[in-house]
Amino acid sequence: MEDTTLTLSLAVSIGVVLLTAIFLWLRHKQISKLRPRGGCAPVRVTPSGRLHLLLIRSRKHPEVFTFPAGAVERGETYAQAAARETLEEAGVTGRLGRRLCEVRDEKTRTSLFVLHVEEERATWQEAHERERVWFDMGVPGSPAAKEAVARVRSTLSIKPTTQRLFEKVQAQSQMLAQECESFERKWARSKTKSAQPTRAAG
Repeated sequence: MEDTTLTLSLAVSIGVVLLTAIFLWLRHKQISKLRPRGGCAPVRVTPSGRLHLLLIRSRKHPEVFTFPAGAVERGETYAQAAARETLEEAGVTGRLGRRLCEVRDEKTRTSLFVLHVEEERATWQEAHERERVWFDMGVPGSPAAKEAVARVRSTLSIKPTTQRLFEKVQAQSQMLAQECESFERKWARSKTKSAQPTRAAG
């Protein structure tokens, strides 16, 4: 009886391990087929603590806005693709921060990175096709921020990927504002140092 119970337990354990392995293999196979995309959430913060998010008009549906993002090209990392696409579509550059999230749908997997904007170019590759707009998200955590976020959401594309990316940004808005403040303080100090004249030797 004990041998039968032991054999049954062993068989069940092996079965669970095999099923888990098969599930993980199928999931990996499914994910590997998804088209990789990289994008940015370009942000800045005002001295009063108001977080601003830059979005671009959708090319197919210009009445709504979306995040600058696009396909990862051969030899690129997600981060490199995110920075390149953001420059091409929104004409902004800066310091690329952490990866905020990854969102998947039936065709793609999109990694979204924070971009602390340092420069807004007057002309860029898709300037004739897209408008870039800074949206006020309010002071994260304040009662008024809910209304500000709702206004931004009302301008977004209804595509599930765009909506989910925005939800991730909204959920981390307080942390984003703190990161922006820290970055901009460092940036201001570095600009001050670089502007100071150097003393001549001797």
